[in-house]
Amino acid sequence: MRTKGLIVIKWIFVVVIVFSLTGCGWSWNWNKSESPSNFLDMVTPPNYELVSYYAEANMTYTYKDGKSKDEKYLIKEWVDAKQGRVYREMIEGNKVHYSIQTPRDLLTYTQGDKVAYTTSFSPDDPEVSFGTRESFMMQMESIRKNYNIKSLEDDTFLGRPVQRLRAVTKDSSYRSEIELWIDKETWMVLKDSERSDEVEFVTEYTLFETRSKFEDKELELIIPSHVKIEEMDESSKPDRITLQEAANLLKSGLMHLPQNQDIKLSHVEKEVYDFGEDVDWTLISLIYDKPDGTPMFQLYISPSANVGDHTSSDDNKVKVRNKQGTYWEELQILSWEENGYLYELMSRHPDLKQDELLTWAKKLIPYPSPVEKKR
Repeated sequence: MRTKGLIVIKWIFVVVIVFSLTGCGWSWNWNKSESPSNFLDMVTPPNYELVSYYAEANMTYTYKDGKSKDEKYLIKEWVDAKQGRVYREMIEGNKVHYSIQTPRDLLTYTQGDKVAYTTSFSPDDPEVSFGTRESFMMQMESIRKNYNIKSLEDDTFLGRPVQRLRAVTKDSSYRSEIELWIDKETWMVLKDSERSDEVEFVTEYTLFETRSKFEDKELELIIPSHVKIEEMDESSKPDRITLQEAANLLKSGLMHLPQNQDIKLSHVEKEVYDFGEDVDWTLISLIYDKPDGTPMFQLYISPSANVGDHTSSDDNKVKVRNKQGTYWEELQILSWEENGYLYELMSRHPDLKQDELLTWAKKLIPYPSPVEKKR
């Protein structure tokens, strides 16, 4: 059974989140008489200068369901914008997790582990590439698209002048609020507070120092000689299984599409995520193509977390198979819960969007289907 350490996933998440908050330096020239939408246009000008810095921050997740355990992390980061190189330490209780980021790869290691992980990505990818204007713009555009924004009074944070913004979701059926403390000199988001009915997420910097240069040793991650370095892409490669094996794993949860002249099942994959404390989480994927091999979509099936409405502000709520579901436009993913399982139908073709995915979702049947039972 393949397992993937949860901390590797956490590190990739931290990289994406912190990069989206990375500061860009330009002069503050916003007139408060202008609307927040115009202000956001001025937050992301075409010409900017990246800021190098050393910083420390507290990152906390506070859950409101009375069951989930709150999470607390201390983040230390050395960011060399000129080289596009970042060294981070994430302290979680007695554990210390390390990472070194370059424009092309990420290396992560947890103190005491026997394996470190490396993963590569395109330097043009706005989701993870360090310091790209697109990364910051994506965050601002997401806020503008899904939230009503208002400016608050000027303030200071860590002794630095900041501008505060508050954003509240436009969708009244889902309450979510974001508050940002933005450094006027560097445009670094020094504090980000996000609250919903289920959870409160806060990233708050306790130290922020701009730097003109770093010592080489400050941007190094030294892995002990006995530690094996694995490619994340290889270590997380899913196992291929049969449809019947998937049915045995999911029991009543397996839904599928019978093959016909319009579609065929390419293969079935299984991934097992190790969450520690003898808890494993299994993800089953059904990959569908056209009969000529053209990619169509991928159906992910996993146990439901049973945490109620987990819709994010970036999602559009839709009805799927007479159930409440969501459609994530940016990734072309349709998701819903049914029979105690979470189903996510992801397009692998540019022409397969919300309406087409909804049509295919309606055609899903339990496995084995009544017709297949007779065979």
